Amino acid sequence: MRQLLAPALATWLASTASAAPDGWLDVHECGASGSEFSTTAQTIAGSKEITVADVGDFRAGQGVTVSKCNPHYTFCTLRPPENPFSTNPLGDAAELRGFDGSAGSWLVFLLEVDGANPLTFRWSDDLTRTWNGTRVPITFDWQPLSGGVEIKVNKRDLQPGHIIAFAARDQLVTKVEAVAGNALTLAHPATRTAKDAVVRHCDDEALQAAITRAVQEKRRVLIPAGRYRLTKSLVVTNAASIVIEGASGANTLLDISEGHGGCIRLQGGTEAVIRNLRMVGHTGLGEGPGWRSFRTSSGRACWPVGLKPCHAISIRNTERVLIENVHASRMNCEAFYCQGDARSGTREPKAYTKSLTYLRCSATDCDGNAFNNNDLAENTSVLYCRIVDVGGCSWEGASRFVRFIGNYLRNAGPVAMGNIGSRAAHLEELGSGQHIVADNVFEGRCFYAGRAGRPMVTAAAATQVIITNNLFVNFNSTGIALRNVSSERMLPAEI
Repeated sequence: MRQLLAPALATWLASTASAAPDGWLDVHECGASGSEFSTTAQTIAGSKEITVADVGDFRAGQGVTVSKCNPHYTFCTLRPPENPFSTNPLGDAAELRGFDGSAGSWLVFLLEVDGANPLTFRWSDDLTRTWNGTRVPITFDWQPLSGGVEIKVNKRDLQPGHIIAFAARDQLVTKVEAVAGNALTLAHPATRTAKDAVVRHCDDEALQAAITRAVQEKRRVLIPAGRYRLTKSLVVTNAASIVIEGASGANTLLDISEGHGGCIRLQGGTEAVIRNLRMVGHTGLGEGPGWRSFRTSSGRACWPVGLKPCHAISIRNTERVLIENVHASRMNCEAFYCQGDARSGTREPKAYTKSLTYLRCSATDCDGNAFNNNDLAENTSVLYCRIVDVGGCSWEGASRFVRFIGNYLRNAGPVAMGNIGSRAAHLEELGSGQHIVADNVFEGRCFYAGRAGRPMVTAAAATQVIITNNLFVNFNSTGIALRNVSSERMLPAEI
């Protein structure tokens, strides 16, 4: 019998060995470097060739960033008085000039019209921590700001509350086309001569190519250990069963400290898994404006961190998503963020967020929120996570059927449930903010927007909330505040 089985077993093993790969796509196949290496370089305005101090591991085809050699303006917007979150392009409403990078490689400006008859503005270059000028008359000619930057406002029908926002950067994002000795030929020329530019690897294009290919080929994405620098978000659109996995949560790093937005953005799709990654941004606790807003001259709330955002993962209209062993630090907006469509009573959109689970994740040394559902997503679970030194909320959400269980929190903002300023009729049919907050450990204090002493667990306009079996250790803030209040904009809570 053994002799009869042996040939059959050998044939089966041979067929198994020759089968297609197991479905993993290594991002190195698409040109990602994962390299920490950087060097200095000399650039010449108008030239694609730069001379580096050390060619290191740079190779043709790889993405790179080069500092100090490309002064330009980006994310230039004109926001109407009724919507400070608008991203309408600035167009010809104003002109900009003068930025050369001498005052910093990344400046962010906000100008708000604060008076009429005559038109005046106030402005800030530090995300409104301070206002450098108020009631400054608009001359419709060139007017100085800071860092050599000047603005000329052209639009004459502005109103109080109008916002002009823009960023000034000196970074060139490009690719290496050729390597010869210590000379790199780039795909794009420098626009400024620099003697001490810094050249770094940039892996977002290669990683995006891997993700796009994996979605098309129904494969899983493997990101080996390394440091992958990003200048923009990696976008996963309408994927049907996708896995993006690092080698480990300690040694696979997505670095968006020089970029804008989130490391990974999920848009639609079903069955996504993101695991074993570390993600780092550009603003640690206390290094930015904090999680606070200001009132515009039209009475609207505006959060200035949105002008220079970084977060780990953002999610919209997905179904069955698992985020596991993903660790975020130095994020100034929400580390983990969800915003999308939702049910309105019995009316159900074609796609909305259902079943989102965070397991064994962490948010540490962040100036913004840790976890935030800014929508009515259903069945979000934050399980066995660590939240330490976070300047915004540990959790904020008016979402439905939320579980916040088994987490550890220290020196972080509140677990804020509800907070939905609406009396929409559909909320009488199906409420919001249903939560179970259980088996968590809260140590030290509640710390929010630069201030200590707020309640650690709060519920306002939330329905059917259960808070049980939580442990407060050496705690010197209020533990639980159930704000069973109502207003013209807020339904009463049901605790």
